[in-house]
Amino acid sequence: ERVINVSNAPPVQLKRRRGSDDQWEIGQGSGGLVSCCDPFMGKDTENVWLACFGPDVPFPGSGSEVNSSTPKLTNSLGIPIIHPAITEVKMSMLLEQEEGDEVIEEVREEMSLLGVLRNYNKDNYKLNPVIVNESDYNTYYGGISNGLLWPALHTLTEYIVKDYDDSNVLRDHWNAYVRVNYQFALNAVRKSRPQDFLWIHDYHLILTGMVVHSLDADIEVGFFLHIPFQPPPEFFTKYLVVAEAVVRGIMRFTKVGFQTHLDRQTFVDIVRERFPVARIQYNEKTDKHVVSYDGFTSTLGVFPVSIKNEDFLAIAETPSIQNNAKSIRQRVMKHSKPDGRFFFSVERSRDVTNIIKEAIGSYTADYRWPLDRPELTQACNRKTIRVAPVETHCNNIQEKIKAFMEYYRLFPDRLGKDVFVQVAVTNRRTVETYRVYQDDCLAAFKLLNETCRCADQPDWRPCIFLTDGLTRPNLVAHYLAMDVGVVTPRKDGMNLVAKEMIVCNPKASLLISCGAGTEQQFNSAGFYTDAPDGHCYHRVTDIYDSINFAKVLYEAAVQESSNAEVHGRRLKDFMLVNSIEKWSDNFLDPSWTPDVVQVTTLKTMKDFNLLFAQLTNVRRKIVQRVLNGQSLRPHFAISLRNVHQSLEQSLDPQTRLLTLAASDAVGAKISAVYDVQDELRQLNIDLDFLKYVQSEAYDNLEQFLQDLSKYHPSGVDEFAKELENVLTLISKGDYFDYFFSDRDGTLRSYTCTYASSVQGAYSGVIQATFAHRCTQYAAIVTSAPLRNIGILDVLVVPDGYYCYGASGGREWYVRANKRFKDTSISDADLQMLELLADRIALLLEKPEFRQFAWIGSGLQRHYGHVTVTRQDVYNSIDQDLSDKLFMNVFQLVNEIDPSGRCLHVSDTETDIKIHLKAKLSGKTFTKGHGIRLFAEKMKLDLSRGNILVCGDSETDLPMLKEVS
Repeated sequence: ERVINVSNAPPVQLKRRRGSDDQWEIGQGSGGLVSCCDPFMGKDTENVWLACFGPDVPFPGSGSEVNSSTPKLTNSLGIPIIHPAITEVKMSMLLEQEEGDEVIEEVREEMSLLGVLRNYNKDNYKLNPVIVNESDYNTYYGGISNGLLWPALHTLTEYIVKDYDDSNVLRDHWNAYVRVNYQFALNAVRKSRPQDFLWIHDYHLILTGMVVHSLDADIEVGFFLHIPFQPPPEFFTKYLVVAEAVVRGIMRFTKVGFQTHLDRQTFVDIVRERFPVARIQYNEKTDKHVVSYDGFTSTLGVFPVSIKNEDFLAIAETPSIQNNAKSIRQRVMKHSKPDGRFFFSVERSRDVTNIIKEAIGSYTADYRWPLDRPELTQACNRKTIRVAPVETHCNNIQEKIKAFMEYYRLFPDRLGKDVFVQVAVTNRRTVETYRVYQDDCLAAFKLLNETCRCADQPDWRPCIFLTDGLTRPNLVAHYLAMDVGVVTPRKDGMNLVAKEMIVCNPKASLLISCGAGTEQQFNSAGFYTDAPDGHCYHRVTDIYDSINFAKVLYEAAVQESSNAEVHGRRLKDFMLVNSIEKWSDNFLDPSWTPDVVQVTTLKTMKDFNLLFAQLTNVRRKIVQRVLNGQSLRPHFAISLRNVHQSLEQSLDPQTRLLTLAASDAVGAKISAVYDVQDELRQLNIDLDFLKYVQSEAYDNLEQFLQDLSKYHPSGVDEFAKELENVLTLISKGDYFDYFFSDRDGTLRSYTCTYASSVQGAYSGVIQATFAHRCTQYAAIVTSAPLRNIGILDVLVVPDGYYCYGASGGREWYVRANKRFKDTSISDADLQMLELLADRIALLLEKPEFRQFAWIGSGLQRHYGHVTVTRQDVYNSIDQDLSDKLFMNVFQLVNEIDPSGRCLHVSDTETDIKIHLKAKLSGKTFTKGHGIRLFAEKMKLDLSRGNILVCGDSETDLPMLKEVS
């Protein structure tokens, strides 16, 4: 299973070589997304990363698709062999060209750019560019993504582009966003295979999952939102066309990851409010929400992003870095009193200038920013989009300055001691709003330094403002030098600076605002409680409350060093466990996808029936994929194990019995007892089957049959004899024109109820393969009804392999659009039979007979007859009680049909059957009559060709007689 990673921006940087128009060089990209994804992407060179390099990188159009007509390898039974995840679909433009090709000269003209990517792909995961229309990309990226979605999801409505107050502009630009998402989705589907996992990242591509599933509903698509999800109420009024599509889009991903529990809860609350018909369930054990809406199901999890701990630890443990940290501390604190504290804060500014330049495609152009207006302007689809600088609400530098002003006013004893170092790069000075904001910050720092002085320490200054960026080694040195790390954003997805600080220097105190996702993660993990010594960090609840902010600064300043180190070590240990590798592993873990059956304790019959309904769905998907030669996703085996565990943990002690709560007609509590040893055995067989079927061995199914022998109730030798007899019989016919079988005439099971008699995946594959390779017409004729609960509810073979004759062959299912039934039954007879079924149902409501409603097939209403179970396969029912039930049913039949002209009662060891008699003959309709009906409707001549009939009971003999 490969990971197909899809993001707006690529993990690398492509730029032209200096002085060359056609020579390119590639370098590692930077940013949080790259840091998060690179570790897991690098684990497998067959992984694929799809991204857009922007309009400035002139990739040619994609080439022809790989020829998919190559026949698949099969095993000895003709089932396609499932291959491991090796790349079959490649981007043709990145392949080596054959010498002598007519277009080789044209290709070579492009090789300089494509060759760089090809060389990168040789030793790394496969990096494929997504080609997007330039005009659409400008609007999608610089407009909707960063002018609407980013500020809206941060609850920063004042920074939403004002042009979007015009509904026409909004809709026009939203359409561009949709088109770009469609292009990403189209590329993703083309590059993926059924076993691959698509991982879509961030707010740029929220609609991609919806488009992917419209193209291929079977692809598993995950989505991770790297920013907060806190849209304001007006998002659903002023921007409704976007807002509802965003929520719908997220619900169409298979799995969704949020940074914090608050973000997920906000999304769940919005779904409840805006989409009341959506079904929302919460699994406390797994801490996952499952949302079902409009035919799709999505699982919502919380996955706080982390850092690559070893990278920072390696730098922090380097002697030269530690020496540099000592020098930095000495330089910063040289004019402070001995008990002074070094406060440190660093901002990772979001470079809006580059965002807009990327969107416009003007890296090399001399772009003249308008200095006479307070916004940056960007031409998008002939509209003017004004994007406000986000640095003003990301960094909150001025709020920190105000807090320190209050700090020194409230706590004058800290004058001459503490120093606050703020790193804030003063770049983009040509942009008016940036220059004004930066100048205001510089002025505020200057005022702070002039206002807060200490007579005893005349050279001491309370703050240092660093306007140049720090390299990572120098940044880590500052982390090592500090006493208190200050991370106080107004709103942030996670803010990894806080994690970097504590991993590098656990001796330092950490001061975080509630706007940082890291604070929410630490809080949820129990690092800020009311217990004694329960505060492992210092929390700022409102960064605009300067007085309380100052008090928190003071708490950090006067904290005992030993106490700070104890808390810091706890946080660091937590960080080392919750690394970036764990983040990706947890998200990619297949056990929490919606298709996985979760472990549950079975307490009621409803729980039991729901579990087996889920198992049916899993087994059907396994069979379909095996028959198609597709790789099996890991969550299939997980589901089978979880069903097995659910049964095991719910058993009565030292037994294979389940005692489940049920209710009778008047609400009295009674218990149903099930023996589930066969259900457990069938699950074990399926788990063994999955191991063999995923092998590339030519005789993988033969190997499985050898392993299957250990499950035979009479032993391995008896299994071998039966198998030899079957092979001898089948070899006589070689190929069969017609194959008729009772359901149990092939692979029999002994489940406790009909609802739990879900056909094993192994059985479905074997039956389907036999029908496909050895027969022209294959039909299963059973006494069970078609539906509710009938043969179509418990079989797992896909349509097209078998025809199904239910109710003893009186009603037939050939395919979804071809069904027929016996028309000789009058409405009056059907009403009589329905009346009898209703009377038996009332009989089974009596406490003494209640258990007969749930053992075996219980009460089944067929077309043309009714059955009721009188004994299970383990003979656990008292025989006298079973006989008493029979006498009561027989009495009901006599009351409804006293002349005996319409109804016929038959009795087996396990079931009571009441059939309608044929009007003319007065005989009961048999499976032989069912085959005759099938042949007439399908216009088949059963007198010609080889015919194979399988059965295991007396009721199957009429089939043999009919075809003889």
